[in-house]
Amino acid sequence: MKRDHFPPDIREFYFDFDWENCKVWNLDIPVESILITDIQWHLDMPFWASVPGKPLFDLVPNDVLRQLDEYPYHREKLEKCDTSFPIDVMWSEGRFVILDGIHRLAKLKMMGATLVRIRKIPTEMIPKIRKEIRNKR
Repeated sequence: MKRDHFPPDIREFYFDFDWENCKVWNLDIPVESILITDIQWHLDMPFWASVPGKPLFDLVPNDVLRQLDEYPYHREKLEKCDTSFPIDVMWSEGRFVILDGIHRLAKLKMMGATLVRIRKIPTEMIPKIRKEIRNKR
């Protein structure tokens, strides 16, 4: 997805390529811990969708956390997500941006965590994680 499809709040720093989570998960990258405050800014950005499965980028995770009962889809995802898995991040426009794990980050915040386990995915890995575009015939 190209950056111009994103809302202005995230357009300046979000990735301009699509990736496959399973390819990210399969990378052999060391896990380290950082302060949750280093990446919790994600929870103030419209990364989630109000309509599950649609790339709307119209829902701010902190708004969901304040009103969990109004968002049953995200409430269920938060309940089920496994915080033992690290959050995958990549450097973009001067900051680490989450590739996978915003629900885990939100759950860790709800739990009062101060540290977060992350994997820093190098930008050199983009060709290995990029989503393959298949021709439709």
